Amino acid sequence: YVGDAPHTMGGSQSSWSTPGGGQWALPAGIACLESDLDATQKVYVGPPLNPPMLMLQDNTSGHGEYVRVMALDLCSGRLISGGGDGAIRIWNLADKLEFAHEVHAMSVRSLLVWERYLLSGHPDGTVYVWSLPGLDLLQTIKYHNEAVYAMCDAGDRVLIGADGISVHTKGQPGFWTGKADCFDCVKTVPAEVLSMCRLPDGSFVTGNMDRSLQVWTSEVEHKKTIAAHSRSIWAVVYAEPFLISGSADNTIKVWGPDDWSLIRVIEEHDGWVVGLSASGKWLSSASLDHTLRLW
Repeated sequence: YVGDAPHTMGGSQSSWSTPGGGQWALPAGIACLESDLDATQKVYVGPPLNPPMLMLQDNTSGHGEYVRVMALDLCSGRLISGGGDGAIRIWNLADKLEFAHEVHAMSVRSLLVWERYLLSGHPDGTVYVWSLPGLDLLQTIKYHNEAVYAMCDAGDRVLIGADGISVHTKGQPGFWTGKADCFDCVKTVPAEVLSMCRLPDGSFVTGNMDRSLQVWTSEVEHKKTIAAHSRSIWAVVYAEPFLISGSADNTIKVWGPDDWSLIRVIEEHDGWVVGLSASGKWLSSASLDHTLRLW
């Protein structure tokens, strides 16, 4: 994780960033993960993108409806997927994409692996906290009224973005049971958040419904607002030293490291840009035009 000791699976490593803002170490052979509206998960593998080459290794029909989000549990080497059918499914990645376990909630909008917890965000603003790897329901978090599209690992805290940003820390042991409650909410701030990523200095950036990027301090104090796109911002990722955003205006924008000024606009997609991932020199983007592109 960013700001924490990396979890590795052995072998050569590359970096992975999720829409929720987590950055991960991955085996160099896994190049990208994609979810699609046809309810399939696709794993693309190849050499460490030098030169870039993606080959479809497995195409698994895993959900009854669209697959909205995926996350990696690197401690167990498993893929977690969630979608419109309300199922959260865990898949083994050791040899092939093999179904392992599932639970059912409502339609899943976001997933975050934090320590040995899985957090799932849902359309009514609810976040469920599940144990890993068993997916036992531990806690229901309800501080929002709108869909939770963004969650971020902030080291010793979890940030949840929806109709506001709520900050959650791991709970203290209960007086009667001696067991730790999962998460306590310690702060909320107003915002309309669709995407989120953490920066190396502990600050973080949100992509918002109002078409802006907002920069926040590590203490979740507002620092800067950038008039970034002409429509809502569904993806944001940090690719050192740049900040990159993707929007419903079909564009990808690259922002400079000093004052976050705009340095490039990419207009190759014909649909909303809803996913961005950065690894080394490469950026991958996923769009509602049904393409996955490598830059």
